[in-house]
Amino acid sequence: MTDLSEAWRIRFQFFQANGVPGMWKPSKSYQEAFRALPFKTRMTVSSNTFAFFFGCFYLLHLGLWRKALTTFAIGVALGIASMLLQLPSSLDIALTCGLCGYISARTNVLYYEYRVHGRHTWGL
Repeated sequence: MTDLSEAWRIRFQFFQANGVPGMWKPSKSYQEAFRALPFKTRMTVSSNTFAFFFGCFYLLHLGLWRKALTTFAIGVALGIASMLLQLPSSLDIALTCGLCGYISARTNVLYYEYRVHGRHTWGL
């Protein structure tokens, strides 16, 4: 993993030592190790700014094309549902930001699983 940037090395080392957080709630040992990190490192491990702003394009850049297609499909489905239900724009924006936040929070784990464990599935 020498071809990784410093931020990715920090993330991968943390996941290697403490495991990855589960979908809903991380383990007790993960939570304790996470809370012991300095604030900046916590933000580096727990979220990904590029994934928040560029979504499926960033996932494609990382080689996670299946996840990118899934993200794109979910975004299109949310957009269609928003139009059909004539949701207020504020709710539409909230749904979009929620999807972006979810992708931002999961990208580090998804990329770790892809690079280290070879997992390349359609699920997010």
